[in-house]
Amino acid sequence: MPFFCTSMHIHGVSYFSSDSGLAKSARFAMERFEAMGHQISVTNLTTGDARSSRNQQWGPLKRNAKRARNAMDFLHVNPGEFSTSIAMDGPKVLSRKNAFMVCMPYCELPRVPLRWVRRLNALDAVLAPTAFIGAALRDSGVTTPIIDMPVGIDLPPADVLPDRARFGMPEGRFVFMSGMDLSSGTRRKNPEAPVETFLKAFGPEEGHVHLVVKVNNPELTDETKRKWVQLQEKTAAYPNIQLIREAIPEAELNTFFASCDACVSLHRSEGLGLVPLEMMALGKPVITTDWSGNMDYCTPENAMLVPHVQIPVDDNHPVYMETLEDFPDVTWADPDIDAAAVCMEALAQDPARAAALGKAGRRAVESRRQADWSGAMAELARLRASWRGTTDAQRRVRESWQQPQPTRIELLKRAYYEAKIELRRRVAGK
Repeated sequence: MPFFCTSMHIHGVSYFSSDSGLAKSARFAMERFEAMGHQISVTNLTTGDARSSRNQQWGPLKRNAKRARNAMDFLHVNPGEFSTSIAMDGPKVLSRKNAFMVCMPYCELPRVPLRWVRRLNALDAVLAPTAFIGAALRDSGVTTPIIDMPVGIDLPPADVLPDRARFGMPEGRFVFMSGMDLSSGTRRKNPEAPVETFLKAFGPEEGHVHLVVKVNNPELTDETKRKWVQLQEKTAAYPNIQLIREAIPEAELNTFFASCDACVSLHRSEGLGLVPLEMMALGKPVITTDWSGNMDYCTPENAMLVPHVQIPVDDNHPVYMETLEDFPDVTWADPDIDAAAVCMEALAQDPARAAALGKAGRRAVESRRQADWSGAMAELARLRASWRGTTDAQRRVRESWQQPQPTRIELLKRAYYEAKIELRRRVAGK
């Protein structure tokens, strides 16, 4: 008998207690499901490092809720982590012989690894949080039904008070902020670009402006440590550039954002772009690269868009190296530093324009937060109603997720990918 009802039991599987962007998206989705009248329960995964358990404000009572037999499993985990995080923390999810499974993945490139494609094609539906991600999945060969489901964030009060003293920021200056998680790809996040743009726009002696570069997780890998040291060396001589590496509690994040006057995101690619979205939610103007997932909510009317050229992807993040192996011609954006400097100057010199952009940005975030999910949920219900159970082909792929990864082979593959990227860099430099 096919199962159908207007209300479903949705069992979420994600890093719900983490302070990551993926976790925020997962919490938003589950709260939205619950607000729409669906019953929810969760399996809380751990990241295996300090990022886990930083958020204790959401779902303590839901964490141990039992999953109904006819639940829809909502995997808010990227496919590459099916055989690691879920296999370790939620093995019962993967061992179910007959389960209707959907996934909301996040990717930052216009293609995803073929390993992801094979895993997503073993599911029953895929939810795309941005148009950019939906296109990347389709263009990579995902044939499982893809349903557009725009994810947003909650809108904070408009009157959140700043506290510059708390974060060591100077009073009486126009403060630009650029925030990034280095563990998400140091080349992709492009942390040098805001520094170079700021110095081009104002120089090191300007006393009416200030740049804050907020860096998360600089200690996780050798690459993030190296990039952190480079940033320190690059900015040490400039008193109007400030680096912050401390983990700011989520309860204080809005105060931190409110203490800044504008956001600068000169990324090479974003699946969503959480930091500019959060700054816009507080009515702060945003300067951002005009490409990738952030273009779901950034327009010339609510943000200052920085033009770019497409360049080959060059990053030793494992997922990007795997993508390059499958799609060697994949590219991403290189933002125009000169154009970004003009944008910085314009905001610092015209407070009225900055305020108007901030108001427009907040309206855009509100519109995204209220995006109608009824059509997407109706499509999910239709798929669930016509579902006849997990096929043998799906089951074989799902069972493979529980196999341990051969660490030696994975390390050899990573070394191989890194060597290919280094060769590409040398050839491009000639």
